[in-house]
Amino acid sequence: MKKKYSIFIILFFSFFLIPQIIFSQPKDTTRRDIYDLSLEELMNLEVDIASINPQKISDAPAIIGIVTKKDIENMGVLSLIDILKFVPTIEVSMGIDGFYRLSMRGERKNGNVLMLIDGQPINDFYSGLSIFDIPIDFVERIEIIRGPGSALYGTNAVAGVINIISKKDGSDITIKGGTNLTYAGNLNYTKKIGKTSIFIAGGYIASDGANVEPRSDSIATPKTNRWINDAYIKANISSNNLHFSLFGLMRNQGAWVGPAYDASPDSELKNKWLVGDISYNIKIGKKLSITPKIYSQYINHDYLMQEHPDNYFFAGNTYKDGALFSEKYSSLKIGSEIRLKLKIKKRLTLKSGLLFENLNLLDYNIERNYKLVSGEYMGSFGNYDSVQFVQSGKQRNVFAYYLQGEYRIKKFAFTTGFRYDMYSDFGASFNPKMGFVLNVSKKLNFKLLYGKAFRAPLFIELYDNTNYSTDGVVGNLDLLPENIHSSEFAVEFTISKFL
Repeated sequence: MKKKYSIFIILFFSFFLIPQIIFSQPKDTTRRDIYDLSLEELMNLEVDIASINPQKISDAPAIIGIVTKKDIENMGVLSLIDILKFVPTIEVSMGIDGFYRLSMRGERKNGNVLMLIDGQPINDFYSGLSIFDIPIDFVERIEIIRGPGSALYGTNAVAGVINIISKKDGSDITIKGGTNLTYAGNLNYTKKIGKTSIFIAGGYIASDGANVEPRSDSIATPKTNRWINDAYIKANISSNNLHFSLFGLMRNQGAWVGPAYDASPDSELKNKWLVGDISYNIKIGKKLSITPKIYSQYINHDYLMQEHPDNYFFAGNTYKDGALFSEKYSSLKIGSEIRLKLKIKKRLTLKSGLLFENLNLLDYNIERNYKLVSGEYMGSFGNYDSVQFVQSGKQRNVFAYYLQGEYRIKKFAFTTGFRYDMYSDFGASFNPKMGFVLNVSKKLNFKLLYGKAFRAPLFIELYDNTNYSTDGVVGNLDLLPENIHSSEFAVEFTISKFL
């Protein structure tokens, strides 16, 4: 445990304290608040999600939804998931482990929706999961692509992409409360030291969860809930062309029910997420810019899951503390990327990028307080079935190159591009993209889109060795990526056009 916390502390200090000294950026006093915009202006609002660099929603070669700062304030919500419940084509459900799951356009599978914070992916590469119910007080707006996004973002961008844009300025304190002993506090703080501009947000959320009457007669206790305690930090530090970003979340929560669908009041599921990146924008003349970036993501997963409640009786055994299992792993992703943007005259813009990632599952272990094969209750934790876990130490290297060109003639825009990913464990994936956009007027445009997307095999699918039997059940090492092809036609307009 000391080793895991040491890694967490080292990453925190290296990502957070050192860049504070050197980063700065003057505040843009000319920008209007997003909630002051009219419907027509919203269509012209610039978003990052479809082309990496800012682009008007009406020109973006994708079906994009946006949740503004004013929308978030009007909803009065605590977390992102409460917003996503109201987004068209998104369905929300919760797994037995207390993690929310998203169905976008009817597609629901772990790792099929890519989650970004300020453009940086945060999905867990072992399980494919992401935390969709992150706190919302540090969020400026939310950008959502419905449909494939692998031509820019690579794996996981199959059913859609969600990009959380965090605030960059403003100081305030918020305190909230609700039913089921729910309370939350958040501090947003902006500080300028000379030319240095620092934005830091931090807060805490706690809730006992809603008591629910189970529908199954087999559940031993009359009610179940999913409690949660979150502590989080978000930092953005900028200086002209330098930018540093950090997001950290420490979560402790209960499960909805156990894996055997019994209520599990003694479950305690802990997760630590730390994501950071540093980038520098180099401008060469008026037409060329180059942006190198380094980034890292650390995840610590520590689950104590109660499969059956206290005094559970099975095969002549009374499980005094219930049937328990402990799953622990930690993972580290380190990557570097260089982006290039070249503007050729007024009509043609080229964007390309080259990246390399190393994904490392640092350790993995499961222990139970009983024998899985015989059901014999042992009391203390151990690997009583002698399962050999092959996940620990597994690595994956990813090399990728993407290119996208945008050509505009008056009201017509054509976008085409591709991304090529080479994985060290299964091979390559090629994902093209094409889009035609016709801006009929300031309030009406048509889009014709095509894209291919993929989901790389998850580590759990390749290496899982946790099921019962003497030798265990090993994941399928021959898995290949899932692929989808998507063709879309969209008509976008402002309501005021027809009032």
